[in-house]
Amino acid sequence: MPDSPAIAAEPAESASPEEPADDIPATLTEDELTAATEALLFAAAEPLKIETLARALGKGVRREAVAAALERLNEFYAARAFTLVETAGKFALMSRSQYAPFIRRLYGNKAAKEEKISPAMLDTLAIVAYKQPVTRAEIETVRGVGCGQLLRQLLERGLVRVTGKKMDVIGYPALYGTTEQFLREFGLPSPAELPMLAELRQMKIIDDEVAGELPNNAGAESENSADADAEIAVAPEIA
Repeated sequence: MPDSPAIAAEPAESASPEEPADDIPATLTEDELTAATEALLFAAAEPLKIETLARALGKGVRREAVAAALERLNEFYAARAFTLVETAGKFALMSRSQYAPFIRRLYGNKAAKEEKISPAMLDTLAIVAYKQPVTRAEIETVRGVGCGQLLRQLLERGLVRVTGKKMDVIGYPALYGTTEQFLREFGLPSPAELPMLAELRQMKIIDDEVAGELPNNAGAESENSADADAEIAVAPEIA
């Protein structure tokens, strides 16, 4: 490895002075680093940050080296049935969308039914994604109908969350925004990467009337905005 400052790293929580030293070599070749990165992504139950990968790979591994390994893996996966996906600054291995029918068949109709999102839910989710942070009343103004049950379902699925309260409105209504799970399920690196509404309308993913009320750009606020940090302790009641 080239001589350069290592990334800031802390020992894993499970490590202790009494534990025997592991057999990870002090330095890794480029191929070894790439292979070890792939192994970590394959074993992980959740997407991993570059910093997390670097800590697992060794104290002397720089962030830039891990980023380069991820790029090499992405090139290698170009002809594979799975790919490397970045969501909210984290990386994970995911099967390509064209193989979803086979995966649904493997897990049966029950799993497929649970994964399905109704058109009404998609409309509501699109409003939250493109206008976040947004209140329930603002969502219902765009849709023209109530959305209490739809919001509850989206909250239960982990696609939407309460990010705070709108303090300049009487009653301080809850504000809703999308989640990291939303980014993961739709394969988006960040809310700023939302597709243009014209694409969604062409694919008949959302209703034309709903799309007409939304900003025709991918300018949704970041999940890490100051508003998102103002989490409220108790979720609002959705009648």
